[in-house]
Amino acid sequence: MKRSGGAPAGFTLVEILLSAAIAAAIFAALATVIGGGFAAWRKSEEISLLTREGTRALHGIEDQLLQSLASEDFPFEGNETSLQFVAGDETGPAQIRWSYERPFGGGQGTWVASRKPIVSQKDPPIAVPESRQEYGTVESVEFLFPYADAEQSSGYVWQKQWADDENRKNVPQAVWIRLHLRGPRQGEIALERIVVLPHGRLGTVEQAP
Repeated sequence: MKRSGGAPAGFTLVEILLSAAIAAAIFAALATVIGGGFAAWRKSEEISLLTREGTRALHGIEDQLLQSLASEDFPFEGNETSLQFVAGDETGPAQIRWSYERPFGGGQGTWVASRKPIVSQKDPPIAVPESRQEYGTVESVEFLFPYADAEQSSGYVWQKQWADDENRKNVPQAVWIRLHLRGPRQGEIALERIVVLPHGRLGTVEQAP
């Protein structure tokens, strides 16, 4: 486009403003798409990390449950949110505890697995350190235990406690574990596993709380 007299014509103010508006709209659309892509990628990464953390916790519980022991002196204690029992391996027996611990004064708690070796009494007594493993992304845990029930087609029913002195002298036949994990970016997953213990037994419904 030329001006009168043959001089080349420039862009008018309206054309410049229109071009700027179109460019801004394109950049805004690209930013939204790219930002959404990064957000989806970050959430996917977080879900992957949560899955690995939850699977690690499940493997840890399963390995120790398969080595669990129970007796009058060392009962198997379980409720909806914690487990405590003795497990034996090549390093010897140890007191195992899986529980949710809240800090003094309140606030967000942490799922903790602790292991304390059991040693015979000696003089002087030996101080045995307790090892701890924390799972910061585990938000909640639920344990269930099977009790015999002839009225059920399966022959058993799941209860929230492994209770009664007689039951606690034995290892349960299975433990149903449910984990809920949440990450700092609000990604969350739920994992569950039923660990069957060949050396365990069914509880008695009448003895369950």
